[in-house]
Amino acid sequence: MKKIFLIGFLSIFFVNCANDSESDFTEKETDPTVKLTYTKDIKPIIDNNCLQCHNNPTTNAAPTSYNTYELVRDHASSMQSRMNSASAPMPQSGLLPAATRAKFDKWITDGKLE
Repeated sequence: MKKIFLIGFLSIFFVNCANDSESDFTEKETDPTVKLTYTKDIKPIIDNNCLQCHNNPTTNAAPTSYNTYELVRDHASSMQSRMNSASAPMPQSGLLPAATRAKFDKWITDGKLE
């Protein structure tokens, strides 16, 4: 009975996975008609990728804190350069996904809205 249950479960699992597309697992590209905001679009990126070092107080010899909108807005250009640098990327673990970096770039282009 356990084998039948296991086979049935695995069959359902694999059939459902076959319907998934690669786009279900990758970050969606940003809609060019939508204006990005710090609170909705950029803060989650900063929280998940920068604040481990760039918090208040900073750690790992990070010279700047990025824990407020004002600080991120004021340092956005230098952050953008480091996020897109292959030789000295931030975070130090490597370049963020292209879609994430494009979102940050678009936020700057959109006027760094809060």
